[in-house]
Amino acid sequence: MTACNENTESNVIPKREPNGLPYGIQQQNLVYNSDFRYFSNKEGAEYGTPDGWLYKDAGSGGSIGFDSETNQCVLIKSGGDSLMSFEQHLQEFPRWKDLLLGQRITAKARLSLSTDGEVSFSISDGFDTNTVTKNGSGDFEIEAQLTINTEATIIFIAIESNDPNIVISISRVYANLGNIAVPNLPCIVQGVIGERKQYLATENPPAGELSICKDSEELSEEYTRLDSVINQRYGVGDNGRSLLPNISGYFSRAWDNGATVDPNAEERKAWGESTVTGIM
Repeated sequence: MTACNENTESNVIPKREPNGLPYGIQQQNLVYNSDFRYFSNKEGAEYGTPDGWLYKDAGSGGSIGFDSETNQCVLIKSGGDSLMSFEQHLQEFPRWKDLLLGQRITAKARLSLSTDGEVSFSISDGFDTNTVTKNGSGDFEIEAQLTINTEATIIFIAIESNDPNIVISISRVYANLGNIAVPNLPCIVQGVIGERKQYLATENPPAGELSICKDSEELSEEYTRLDSVINQRYGVGDNGRSLLPNISGYFSRAWDNGATVDPNAEERKAWGESTVTGIM
């Protein structure tokens, strides 16, 4: 008698790999401000660097901005062959080591080039870097993956180019654990970086939050996202990073913003190393 095996290819339930889509949709987006909705440094109609991002271009004639019609962050590379970089650190949230060390991260960027050029997208942990390069023009999706070293102290993604005057329009950048980068995941950073909270029953802020009811202190290198938001408004420390404000004894008062409700708005002075007046 011959045994009959009914587990043919047509009726076998596919195995769900731990790093496949079912795994990916349980994750959170490691990229803060992945669609560039936050620009705390916007002045009038002019946009600066999006909150949470670091932008560097050593050449002349380069710029960064935002196209409100296409909802894209637009990078215009300077002339010459100097490197232009647009990056974000992914590890800046409490207990990140427990979650990320030894794990695979997949990151994806959606962008377009108006003319032929070369752009690279990379993810790095300070030990290893995975860089993917695209050439040409038009719309691109660039994906990079990296298994994070168990000794890593930094994880960052970067969009870079050396091509003179290249125009890079970026729609989205997102990353999560697993082998598939899933768009539209909730961000792992809860709330908006730079928002202020009040805790009535303790002198000590929770892990990952900073007290601004003590002498001004310079942000450490672990707070690049917050540094990009504060943007030296309250002074700069010896290491070139932003100082936190000291609001001890102050109460909040909304910015008058031309409403003439605050009769003393023009008389208010900046405190400490701050360059900001009439807001607190």
